[in-house]
Amino acid sequence: MLSSTRKLEFFFPFLLVLVKSIASYRHNGQLGLIECRQNLKGPLWRAMVGDSGAVVSTGYPNSYSSHPDTMCEVLLRTCNSCRFLIELKKLHFPSCNGTSLGNFTAQTNVENQCINGCDHLYISEVDHPYSLYSHQNYFDVNETSTYISISSHIRIVHCMSQTNLAAGKMFKINYKVVVKKEEFSGYPQKGTLSDGFFHSPNFPRGYAINGEIFIYSIRNLDPNGFIKLVFDDWDIAQDTTVQVYENNQNTPLTIKHFQRPIIVSNSNSLQLIFYTGAKPSSDSENIGFKASFKYLSEKIQDNTKLDCSATFPASVGGAISFYGLSPIDSASYDCVWVIRKIPNKEYNYEIHLHLKELTMKDGWRLEPRNSLEIHNGISSIDPVIARYTSAEYTPSFTWNTSLQSEGFYIRLRGNFNHFDRVEFSYASAVMMTKDGCRENFKLPCFNLLCIAESLQCDGVDHCGDNSDERPARECNFESEELHILDTTPLSTGQKFFEDKTVLYFLLCFCISKEFV
Repeated sequence: MLSSTRKLEFFFPFLLVLVKSIASYRHNGQLGLIECRQNLKGPLWRAMVGDSGAVVSTGYPNSYSSHPDTMCEVLLRTCNSCRFLIELKKLHFPSCNGTSLGNFTAQTNVENQCINGCDHLYISEVDHPYSLYSHQNYFDVNETSTYISISSHIRIVHCMSQTNLAAGKMFKINYKVVVKKEEFSGYPQKGTLSDGFFHSPNFPRGYAINGEIFIYSIRNLDPNGFIKLVFDDWDIAQDTTVQVYENNQNTPLTIKHFQRPIIVSNSNSLQLIFYTGAKPSSDSENIGFKASFKYLSEKIQDNTKLDCSATFPASVGGAISFYGLSPIDSASYDCVWVIRKIPNKEYNYEIHLHLKELTMKDGWRLEPRNSLEIHNGISSIDPVIARYTSAEYTPSFTWNTSLQSEGFYIRLRGNFNHFDRVEFSYASAVMMTKDGCRENFKLPCFNLLCIAESLQCDGVDHCGDNSDERPARECNFESEELHILDTTPLSTGQKFFEDKTVLYFLLCFCISKEFV
């Protein structure tokens, strides 16, 4: 059996070039003390797997003195399959000004920012989008004393003030370089759909396409057992790959961005190598993957159909239709549909989702594991807002995303035949205002939504009340002669203006000749 070190060399021979290029920085795995010098920004220190060292304040172990609001910065970088473990050993800082700290903590997603009037450490990732979510300020060692980096490139910033401390101001933090590897093991369990899961870095907020490697190892402790992998989420970039190695096999299965796989092993162990790629394929960020695994005592043949899965960009609207293909026997399906917002700097819109047809509830009594789930978000870990099974039925057919949500994640699993049908419609929409419907959302619905004009009379109910499919209408919100059929307050999320009065919308149902 190959050792873990030999396996890394076998999988990543190009790392040997990196080892040679950074060998001059290390001595028996120890890099010594890296001094963070005042007003010195961004010296880059390189390390390799197994290396360790420390970052210290200027003049350590002597106290440092500083001018108002000065700082220093150290950048640490290691091999593309490695990460840093940071341990805070000594932080001797004066207490922060309460006002400054309060103003800082009230902010969200603060990236690369010192707190004025405070001595503290700021540790963060360098690469986007990790830097938006993985960053932390440290004021003393009584807080969380460790930081585990996501990637191979981190930033350590020492923020300083002119406040003195009788015992002397100083800091020391230790670091160690380890392989980015997660390991799982266990025995087969009965009655469970999965025995665990793992996911790509920073899931579901997106991973950096920076040429890095992440390793996942799964082992069934039954030597005669097997492993089943199901990818609940699969949104990777065009240049990203996942390689799957069986026990003692040299030739991997390579999975690309267009394949959402189900994997059943031929042995009791699997190793996955996730390579992020180095060429971003689009402006939108890929959220990555999440995989559930199950330890098996017997080998199974899995013929589940996955080609029904799709991602729909919700710039305007559309429809999703499903029906089983087999006229006689049922077939196994695992369909994942993701309806995702297109970023729009001018309009903050919602997606309205409508379940138009569900003709499977009665038939599911024969298939108790059949399910339909709807999540408010674009991943399987986002909140479930509706679930349909033979024993559980949510009496709701219309949902809308929150303004903060990016869309919907819908999953249909089970055995279905051609009598089984599911149909959704969806539309990007905004609420009507006293001025009517605005640009890009000019078509008014009877339920006070505004959607794109291109969705009118296309044979699909996008409003949710079918008003976009009724006879042609003409509404002029500037006219003083409106045919008012209803005056309705906004029943959900009542909107209050500066005078604190509730806005009552004048909803005009424009009459066609058929109604005159």
